[in-house]
Amino acid sequence: MANHAAFLCHVDKSVEVLTTAMGVWFENYDTGVPFSGELYAAADTRDEQVHTSSIS
Repeated sequence: MANHAAFLCHVDKSVEVLTTAMGVWFENYDTGVPFSGELYAAADTRDEQVHTSSIS
């Protein structure tokens, strides 16, 4: 995704099946390995939305 707004266009929390599937998917992330790289090509790291879960 180019930015957080583009990501949000693909995530509709009102669709329960999608939200549930994403929750299961995220539960299987290996959080023991630190993420490196860029989440978005031009993310503003001051934007709190790039530091919080898109589901919760």
